Amino acid sequence: MTTPRAFLNVMALHSIELCAGVGMLGEGFRAACEFHGIEHRTVLYVEREAPAAAQLVCLMEAAALDPAPIWSDVATFDGRPWRGVLDLITAGIPCQPYSVAGARRAGDDPRDLVGHLARIVGEARPALVLVENVPDFVSLGGLRRLGEALAGVGYRLADPVLCAASDAGAPHRRQRVFCLFALADGDKVLGPGGAAESHVEWQRGEARVGEWPSRRDRVRRREAGGVAERPLPSRASAPALDASRTSAKNTA
Repeated sequence: MTTPRAFLNVMALHSIELCAGVGMLGEGFRAACEFHGIEHRTVLYVEREAPAAAQLVCLMEAAALDPAPIWSDVATFDGRPWRGVLDLITAGIPCQPYSVAGARRAGDDPRDLVGHLARIVGEARPALVLVENVPDFVSLGGLRRLGEALAGVGYRLADPVLCAASDAGAPHRRQRVFCLFALADGDKVLGPGGAAESHVEWQRGEARVGEWPSRRDRVRRREAGGVAERPLPSRASAPALDASRTSAKNTA
């Protein structure tokens, strides 16, 4: 697979969404980035379910999501071409192996994708990995298996965050756990080519992201004759993608 560098912008935080669904985990991360003045760009979606992939295309055509290729299967995705150009992988891997609504077979369930997620992270080596699942992903050992695998390739885990939809005002509970992994290398600069001027720092086993330059600071540097910045494409002018990209064949 060839990395689609046409979708990359050196002044943005670049991410791949594994098991993307309709892109809402990535959009949640985007909202958090924008709140802190950080540019964010999804450069690839990986989603095997045709209805979800079709909805991704519809949202891209409506300029509601970043336009990017869709790869159809986590099991066949190769992260190696993306090494060095990624900052983040988000992954809403299937919850059925851990859900109270299922048989709760965890790693014995053929739908469990912990192994493939660990493989892809090891291949691509992004600075950060954000994983979302049901609470029993922790109690049934999914997080432990993932954490052990990623620790072997240099990642450490921040304290998982458990929250519910009702925390955001929804009329139902729907608890989910969010797990953030970061490269334990304290000198790892986020952003290809050092675009995002920050470092992952570790204190008492917890990951925190250092100070990021705000949009206002970046504009001031540009106006003062600093490094020229290439603006992100506006969503209104983003090119639409052909719905045929969600055919049975992988696209990239």
